[in-house]
Order: sequence, then structure tokens, then C-alpha cells
Amino acid sequence: MMEQRQTLWVFEIEKVLVRELPTGRLRPPFTLMPGVADWFGRSGEGANVAICTNQGGVGLRYWQLRGGWSNPASLPTQQEVVEAVRRLADLLEEIAGPKLNLRSYIAFAFEGKKGWGPVPPLYGNAILEPADRVKASWRQDWRKPAYGMLAAAWRDFAARDTVVVSAWPEDKALAEKYDAFYVPAAEFFMVPEPA
Repeated sequence: MMEQRQTLWVFEIEKVLVRELPTGRLRPPFTLMPGVADWFGRSGEGANVAICTNQGGVGLRYWQLRGGWSNPASLPTQQEVVEAVRRLADLLEEIAGPKLNLRSYIAFAFEGKKGWGPVPPLYGNAILEPADRVKASWRQDWRKPAYGMLAAAWRDFAARDTVVVSAWPEDKALAEKYDAFYVPAAEFFMVPEPA
């Protein structure tokens, strides 16, 4: 087994830690996926954890607002996503204890069938730090399977090995391309059958 302090554990949010990221004014509670609370309760203390998540709905919302089409109000704002990710991080830290070393990385860029959505001129290629221990960007190289978020996590953590836990094909492609271990979330958080 890999030593906790030598390993960077990279998790996607949706279908991995929670079914979906609850955003919006109502702030619904999180429902953790099976096995998540158990792993963070057992293994989280002292672990290096990076939440790396594609949240292209923010980019799609901006594109819809700019173009005046579809229903942008149905999609989350940048602030709503950052707040929801921060609340999830707080919950995981509460479960794991104060020694959990957790940071979050968010990609807002949207890539559709017709290519990349526009980027707000205010943000451009900047790496934003909208909250404590949260980095975010509209850059295309931050959206997985590109390496931007993972490279930022590698700079922030001194880890020898990287394990990517996800349910998404782009995360598997990311892990394979950059010599990280990939474990499907369903296998990683295996919940034993009742006796």
C-alpha cells in the first residue's frame, strides 16, 4: 500500500464523491456516494487530496447569456460552484479530521460539439483563487483530460505517486497520459455486502 503522505489522491466530484454537485440559492445538503465517508474517516487524516472537477456548466451559462439563447438561469454561476465545492471540502475535512491536506481545482471552460465556448474577458487565462485552498480557471488546458488542474496540484503537493479516482473517461485518459494510477470510483469505494 502507498504511504499517505507520499501519495496525491485526486477525486472528481460528480458520480464519485457526490451524485451531483448541489448549487444555487437553496444550498441543498450533500449526499455522499457510498463508501466516501468511510474512506475519508479511515484514510483521510494526513492524506494529500485534490478535488479536480470540470464544471463546464458555468462556461455554457456564460455562452448562453452572451448569445441570448436557451435557458442560462438553469445553469450554475461561477460563484455558486465555488461555494458548493468549498462546502463539500469543509464536509470532507470534518469527516477526516484537521490533518487532511485538501485543495480544490475547478475548470469552468465549456467544450461543445461546435468547439470551445467564449471566455469572459475579465478572466482570460488567469488562474483564480476565489476561496481559501481553491484554484479555478477558464483556460482550456485546465479542462480534463488536459493537464492544467493536475499540474497545479502537483505544484501544490509534494507527492511521489498520484492516484486518480473517478467515474469519467476523461479522468482515465488524464491518468494514463500523465503516468498516474487510475481507479474507477466504484472499485475504490467498494462497499462490502452485508453479512
